[in-house]
Amino acid sequence: MESTLPANHNLDYFVGRAEGYYISITKENMAKLAELAANSAEIEIALDLTVIFDNEIILEWCDLPEPPIYISETIERESVSHFAECVGGKYQKIIFCDNHTFIDL
Repeated sequence: MESTLPANHNLDYFVGRAEGYYISITKENMAKLAELAANSAEIEIALDLTVIFDNEIILEWCDLPEPPIYISETIERESVSHFAECVGGKYQKIIFCDNHTFIDL
């Protein structure tokens, strides 16, 4: 997997955090990640997962594999609810100052 980061991304959010790797969400990268995950302990893959789209964090999952997963309010409620069902969780909206949605796995 090639580590990439959009040229226009604001890195201020990540200052002071542990080393991170940035990859594009492509079919090939996700297949390789699934392959690695099938043969590794969770902690060997990632501790935190952040999905960035158009310079906005749309999903954040800290302390993998423990819940919760936070999803931006810019994502439609129906999509978030469906995602929660697919991963065996439940949708629960909690208002944060940063407009994230809470999913309890």
